[in-house]
Amino acid sequence: MEWECLSGTDSQAPLSREAWSKACRFHPLSQDQVLHEVKNKVSLAGRPIVLLDLDSTLYQVEPRSYQILKEWARSSESQAFPKVQGAFHRFLESHVGYSVQDTLSQLGIELNHPEGAGSYQSSKQFWSDRFFHNEWLKWDRPYPGAVQYVQALHGLGAQLVYLTGRDEERMREGTVANLARDGFPWGHSSTQLWMKPSKIMNDLVFKKNAAERLHSLGVLIASFENEPHNVAGLQNLYPEAMHVWMDTLCSDHPAPICQGLYRIQSFELF
Repeated sequence: MEWECLSGTDSQAPLSREAWSKACRFHPLSQDQVLHEVKNKVSLAGRPIVLLDLDSTLYQVEPRSYQILKEWARSSESQAFPKVQGAFHRFLESHVGYSVQDTLSQLGIELNHPEGAGSYQSSKQFWSDRFFHNEWLKWDRPYPGAVQYVQALHGLGAQLVYLTGRDEERMREGTVANLARDGFPWGHSSTQLWMKPSKIMNDLVFKKNAAERLHSLGVLIASFENEPHNVAGLQNLYPEAMHVWMDTLCSDHPAPICQGLYRIQSFELF
């Protein structure tokens, strides 16, 4: 089965992130209603499973990128770009976007100019060399309400599968440390962490293969995921489950239009 949204889809071609979010038809439930409905379904099911992405779903990763790019701006590698260094004097965490390109654009750096283009290549490499490593994961912060909500699901009997595109070799130690530090359910027979076996493995391929294994564990009640392409694929594999798009940061990878997805922006209950 292809990793794309076929159930409840529109016939149009896949769309990039902004166009996709506008074109999809989401359930009209409020954030509170979505979160309560997942809890209710978990409490009523036998062998319930909840699938949870990490980056930009349970965890805010902007603090990680912010610290890395601040370090770049202070490093010798940025000295060839004085105007860009000047722009970084007003750099705030709120400027951080999904990508380094998004972030520099937020700072008003014109990437089509020689200095802007050079600073982008330099800062992107600096960021890439650090972002996917254990030592920088300590800067990640759970989204408001995430820990308490996931604890509540676990307390209701949910088997939790943390499914992430992070890879085992470079990021497992820091990931496990953060789950324990922040109080997410961990270390139980009913909690699992599924990570890519290799950094070169495609995220989409890994998540597709991993998601197909869920059948052997129980009944998937809900998934929480920030990437449109992934949430669309999950809806296709498990059309009977609730698939919740975390409307935070995401890539611009094209995704097919879907109907019947749910949408939240945090795990806070009001």
